[in-house]
Parts: sequence; structure tokens; C-alpha cells
Amino acid sequence: MLLALLERRMVDERLMDRLARRLAQLHAGAATGAGVDEHSSLTSLRANWNENFVQTKAFIGRTISAEQHASTHAYVNEFLEANTELLEQRIQQGRIRDGHGDLHAGSVCVAHRRVYLFDCIEFNDRFRCADVAAEVAFLAMDLEHHG
Repeated sequence: MLLALLERRMVDERLMDRLARRLAQLHAGAATGAGVDEHSSLTSLRANWNENFVQTKAFIGRTISAEQHASTHAYVNEFLEANTELLEQRIQQGRIRDGHGDLHAGSVCVAHRRVYLFDCIEFNDRFRCADVAAEVAFLAMDLEHHG
């Protein structure tokens, strides 16, 4: 498992290259267009973020301060507003794919020099269908978290 390899500091640039190629293969063959693209519309993105902010209000004072919550919420709203055109271009360029939706080190298995991605979100299209950049960023954040 990639997580165990990270913990043992057994991950190198070659393995990351194989992982990147495997993820690119997944996205190259993934569905896009009608039925997928609408999950990355500005309306859909705003709804997902707003749902997240409503759900995370319960954590204010425990894992996040009210100021951090409000600041993050404001940042997201400003980002979406400032990048509306770019987000629409990403849809037009076919960058929205029916991908994994939850790609992190615990969802990557390395066996016999092959990389396997598993445990995708099958139960929720709006979590799984997203910009390929979001999926790469999700994995990158997890890798960064693990050093």
C-alpha cells in the first residue's frame, strides 16, 4: 500500500511517475461530457461548497476557529467568482471526468511495479465527477500531509 511505503520512506520519483501515468490513464478513459460536466458547473460547485460549510459549522471551536471557517468560506466564494471563466473553460476543454473522487494514499496499491487505484466513490456522482485538477490536488494534499 502506498501509505505503508510512505511511512517507510520507500517512495521515490519513479513510483510517483508511475502513479501519475496510471492516474492519467484512468482520466483518459473516463467518461466526460453530458451527465458528467454539470457536476463542475458553477452552480454545482457552489452547492457542494455550501453543503461543506454547513456541515463543518459543527466543528467550529473544536478543529477550526470561527474566523478560519469564515475566512475559508469567503476565500472560496471569491475564488469561484474570480475564476468563473476559467472553470467554464475547463468544462469546454473536456477536463471534467468521471474519475475516482477520493484518491488518497490509502486508495493506492503498488504490486509487482504496477499501480492500482481502488475504492472510488461509486455512490455519489457529484463527488466522483470533477475536474481532473481537483483529483490530482486531492492526492497531492494527502501526499504532502504524509511528508
